[in-house]
Amino acid sequence: MPVREVPGADDLLAVKKNHPKLQSEIDWLFRHHDQDGWRETDSSLAMTHNTGHGRTETRECRLMRDLTVLEQAREWKDLHAVVRVRATRTIGDNTSVEDRFYLTSLQGEAGEALHASRLHWVVENGLHWLLDVVFRDDASKIKLANASQNWVFLRHFALTLLRRPGAGKGSVETKCFKAALEPDYLLTLLTLR
Repeated sequence: MPVREVPGADDLLAVKKNHPKLQSEIDWLFRHHDQDGWRETDSSLAMTHNTGHGRTETRECRLMRDLTVLEQAREWKDLHAVVRVRATRTIGDNTSVEDRFYLTSLQGEAGEALHASRLHWVVENGLHWLLDVVFRDDASKIKLANASQNWVFLRHFALTLLRRPGAGKGSVETKCFKAALEPDYLLTLLTLR
């Protein structure tokens, strides 16, 4: 079911280099408003500051609702705002700044977008990292018709089986290797309830 059909749900879509023109337009728009001090634009700001593990990180989220100058805004259904999350990390004497841009159907404030962007990275880091490291998902050469979608489904299914309670101890990679070597363990994974 698409997100827009779930009552009360909103989407937050990362704009990356897969949409270079849109990314460039959004980057320009935020830089322009940074220079003019965010006067006369409908926007909100939220920030978080974390210290730990030898680093300091500040996240500044700006949500902007004025989309009139974005050429491609009309191409995105239910688009209500664009978001920039600027992460500034300091580790020792080194400081790095990274901007991430998002399209969103949110009609709320920047704090909601900042929270949603953090959830996005929890999924990205948890699920996609596992899929890439354990199943080599990014290196897949499967391109034929529905084959790639079928393999994605099978990888997700396998990951679900390996993470269920009762699947035993060890990392997902260890359990995957064990399932390949021990038919009884594989049968246990497939019959867990």
